[in-house]
Amino acid sequence: MRKIKAGIITILILLVAAFALKVITERAKQTTENQNIFSLNNEQTVESESHFYYDRLSDIQKEIYHKILNEIGKQPEKIKISSSDGDDIKEALKAVSYDNPSLIGLKTNFQINPNFLKNTYVYPEYKYDYPTYSKKCTELAEKAKEVVSGVNLQASDFEKELYIHDWLIEHCKYVSTEDYDETHTAYGAIVDGEATCEGYARAIQLLFNMVDIENYVVIGQAQSDTKNERHMWNVVKINGEWYNLDATWDDPLSNDNKEYVNHTYFNITDTDLQKTHTADYIADAESCTATAENYFIKTNSFFSSFNADDKTRLASLLAVAANNGETHLEIRFSEQIYKSSVDELFSKGALFRVIDIANVAIESNKLNSKEFIYSKTENLNAVSLIF
Repeated sequence: MRKIKAGIITILILLVAAFALKVITERAKQTTENQNIFSLNNEQTVESESHFYYDRLSDIQKEIYHKILNEIGKQPEKIKISSSDGDDIKEALKAVSYDNPSLIGLKTNFQINPNFLKNTYVYPEYKYDYPTYSKKCTELAEKAKEVVSGVNLQASDFEKELYIHDWLIEHCKYVSTEDYDETHTAYGAIVDGEATCEGYARAIQLLFNMVDIENYVVIGQAQSDTKNERHMWNVVKINGEWYNLDATWDDPLSNDNKEYVNHTYFNITDTDLQKTHTADYIADAESCTATAENYFIKTNSFFSSFNADDKTRLASLLAVAANNGETHLEIRFSEQIYKSSVDELFSKGALFRVIDIANVAIESNKLNSKEFIYSKTENLNAVSLIF
């Protein structure tokens, strides 16, 4: 998680030169016809990778957005914005940043003219020299293309989403830093394999864009270890409905130092998310109320009751996981039965009976109850079984 610093006079936002975007596009075109990170229109101006934040700008702010995105590739000392004030520039810069996850390695300051004449200037600060900049953009394009090459483009959006989510968590390590470096970018997450929450969210955004999953990043607060910190996550559109997705919070480190991919925050509702997360204000934000594409619903691992049939279903889920060589199973209970079901499983011996039933269907490497450990996410009534 990171602290996002903003002000009317000066704003630090991670951006990239438009040339970097062009490098990414041209490299992507060499390797795939359909998986572009972004594209250029017929006038050779830069197209935004997504439009969620752009669509919420005023007409003046949209003009500023396009001017910045189109001119930054020339690496000018300053960009002239006519007849505009600092608030408009700030909003346009934020939208450029939040819509375009390929933007890496550039701190951009803007200042209002002391005499408040008609013109305001954006003063870019370039993190890399030209060769380094070009190299990093190429590396990001190639690695991102490599990642999405593993996606079956004929698969459902849920399956594409799951593949990318799991790949990122398996290949990226969470780090915490307030320095504005690569860990806050898609490059850090995808190429270097180390990222803050912002890096995770921007990587998800970038890779989802490449497989045509509509999404956007959200900035806000999240409660962690009894304190609130700045945080970034995604909102995604799956099968026509909007869901919250927090890949950072699905990337845990277990007590035995083995990493497992969790899906507790995979396609959850606003009601679930707001137990721990609070989004900054977004005009006309999408409402996330659907549950059909929630991970636990899709994988038949949600329990609204816990009778004998449900325990048999849990045993079947364990057997399938074990036969597939997996060592981790996630389940979720309805709020009404969560406490009683967890108590029955782990305090009253129901888990032993479930394991016995599962072992009948397990071909080899039978489950051993003595090797089971579990963790709970109580605010979402979820349990992870590790075996």
